[in-house]
Amino acid sequence: MGPLVDMIDQVRLCLVNALALDAAETAALTDSTGIADVEKWTSGTHLSVVMELEDTFDVQFDDDEVVELVSFSAILAALERKTP
Repeated sequence: MGPLVDMIDQVRLCLVNALALDAAETAALTDSTGIADVEKWTSGTHLSVVMELEDTFDVQFDDDEVVELVSFSAILAALERKTP
């Protein structure tokens, strides 16, 4: 497995943990999944997602970045910019 595959798996785990997703919800996560596709991913739980990502990847997102982290692909793109 390459670094991108590892990152994808880690992002998936962050979403599962932050949103308390069950097996069916977890299986439905794809690279095109967005905030509108996951019932538990609300404006209220978004902060939990961001905090989980920051803790897992040892990064910090500024306010402008936080509002952009609304899809699996947007999260991956942001992390790729922040991690070596």
